[in-house]
Amino acid sequence: MLARIPHPEDFHLAQLCLEGDERAITSLQKGQGQQTFAYLLGRGASAAEAEEIVDSLWADCLAGTLGKRPRIASYQGNSSLQTWLNSVAVNTFLTAKRNDARRAKVVTERIHGPEDDVEEGLANGDGNRAFADPGNRAAEEPLISMLRAAIEHAFSQCSPEDFVLLQLAYSDGIRQADLAPLWGCDAATISRKLKRAGAQVNEQIIAHVRASDPWLEIEWRDLLELCRVANPACFGQLD
Repeated sequence: MLARIPHPEDFHLAQLCLEGDERAITSLQKGQGQQTFAYLLGRGASAAEAEEIVDSLWADCLAGTLGKRPRIASYQGNSSLQTWLNSVAVNTFLTAKRNDARRAKVVTERIHGPEDDVEEGLANGDGNRAFADPGNRAAEEPLISMLRAAIEHAFSQCSPEDFVLLQLAYSDGIRQADLAPLWGCDAATISRKLKRAGAQVNEQIIAHVRASDPWLEIEWRDLLELCRVANPACFGQLD
C-alpha cells in the first residue's frame, strides 16, 4: 500500500502520530512546526499570530474533538506532510483574520451605525467576504471558498474565445496542432494565445485574492500549492 502513496514516509509518520507514538509526535512538531511558523510569517501573519496558530495546530491535528477524529487522520500522503500542514495553518489564519474583521465591523456599526454599501458583501458572501464559523466543520472552510471564488471570478472575466480555448487545451487535452485549424491559424499562434489567456487568468486570481483578503501575502506558486492540497478531505469534512 505505501508503495502506491506519493509520500509514504510522511504518511507513515502521520499514522504513528495517530497511534500516540511520542517520538513521532516530537519529530512532527520539531520537524514541521518551525517551517509552518515561517510559512505563516511569509503569508502575512505576525510572530504572535503564527505562534498561536502553530500551537493550536497540534491540538487540532493530533486530538479528536466533539466526536471527530484527529484532523491528521485525513492526511493520505498525496502531498508532503509539510504542505498539508501549511494548508491547514493558512485555513486557520484566514478564519482568525476574517473573524477579527467581522468583530471590528460590528463594533464600528454599534458606534457609528451601519456603513453604506462598502461592506454590504460581508453579510451575503459577495466577493468572497463571508465568514466561516470555525466551530462548524460541516461548513465550507474559508481557504476552499477563497480559492473557489477567485478561480470562478477569473474565468468569468475571460472572453468566450479564451475560455473555450483554455477548456479544450487543458481540460479536454486537445493538442495545439489540432486546435490550430479550428482557429484558422498555426500551432505557434495557438501557443501564444494560450499563454496570454493563462497569464490573464493568473492575474485575475491573484487580484481577487488580494482584494478579498488584502492582509494575505501570497504569490501564484503559493496558490498553486494550496489548490493541489485544499479540499474537504484535507480539513476532515468527510468523516
